[in-house]
Amino acid sequence: MNRELVDQTGNKTNLFIKDVTKEEVDLIYELKFLVAYKGKEFEPYSLGRKILDENEISLFSMDIYDVDCYGFEKQEQFVFKKDVPLDDIESIIEVKKPILIFEELPESRKVIPREEVRDYIIELDTI
Repeated sequence: MNRELVDQTGNKTNLFIKDVTKEEVDLIYELKFLVAYKGKEFEPYSLGRKILDENEISLFSMDIYDVDCYGFEKQEQFVFKKDVPLDDIESIIEVKKPILIFEELPESRKVIPREEVRDYIIELDTI
């Protein structure tokens, strides 16, 4: 049975809920993204069409070493940020980390090379 998700204020969303048994589920995972830039992996602030419109991606780090080595600037205490042109990144890495009853499984990584990044972001935005 499917149910439409209603938020706390009573507004209906475009999300639907389906109850399933754990036997029906192959994998439950947390999805996160990393961006390879100058040989190191950083977390992006976000991924979406805005990045394509601006032709750059904001990366962040909590390592002060990245200020001197990669040109990051202090955003707030222990948080450093750098806006990087999309053409300067090496790849986006999609990381799927299994959770709940699947947490013993290894995480998987899918590398999206620079030349496929724009199409990948467009595809993400339609999901």
